[in-house]
Amino acid sequence: MIKFTQVYELLQKVGIPATYKQFNGPKQEIPDPPYIVYYETRSSNIGADNVTYTEMLPVIVELYTDICRDLELERRIKSLLTESGLYFNTDHGDLPDEGVHIAYFEFSIIE
Repeated sequence: MIKFTQVYELLQKVGIPATYKQFNGPKQEIPDPPYIVYYETRSSNIGADNVTYTEMLPVIVELYTDICRDLELERRIKSLLTESGLYFNTDHGDLPDEGVHIAYFEFSIIE
């Protein structure tokens, strides 16, 4: 199992630009697809005896590609998540106005 601080290192293995939350600033212009954006969402903790027993940090990885899905990139991300011992769910959708397809990968990390 990996920690949240290791997610960026893991996503670098895909071989395309990746960033936390968003590309911004003069040094981080939005690249042409494909690229990855990842972020954490609201915690989903497990409690016992009125205390937080296990802290679960849900993480979303968004793979932006041209309007056509890139199944090879999706397979690479799935393989990396599986090799890292992460159980994940996927979804996908299009943003026609922006000309991109987004594949979503959601998993939780125990912190």
